[in-house]
Amino acid sequence: MGGVFAFLGSQYRLEVSGEEYFIDLLLYHRALKCLVAIELKIGKFIPEYVGKMQFYLAVLDDKVRMEDEKPSIGIILELRRIFTDPRASASSAQSAFYDSASAFIRVHLRLNRMPAGGGL
Repeated sequence: MGGVFAFLGSQYRLEVSGEEYFIDLLLYHRALKCLVAIELKIGKFIPEYVGKMQFYLAVLDDKVRMEDEKPSIGIILELRRIFTDPRASASSAQSAFYDSASAFIRVHLRLNRMPAGGGL
């Protein structure tokens, strides 16, 4: 990860009021000194993803973040599936199955609490 990110876990477990929740990936950004929660989604974006990420960030800041660390950052990575004509050749169908133009990142940053120097 280029020496800037440290891997903390996949399916990182959080417990709130006896209920378990799992963050797809949890990283630590050494330069920004903050936790980075990543949610991986396939398909159409739905607004509930943002609410879920906000919940995760609040729990991370409350229960996991250390005193000297900056507020957590959340990233929602979304990949949309592209369907092709089933009559197309196998090679063209395979190359069009996940169209890179349809893959994009939705980044949810709490800008009012963003660490100084800001970028990822």
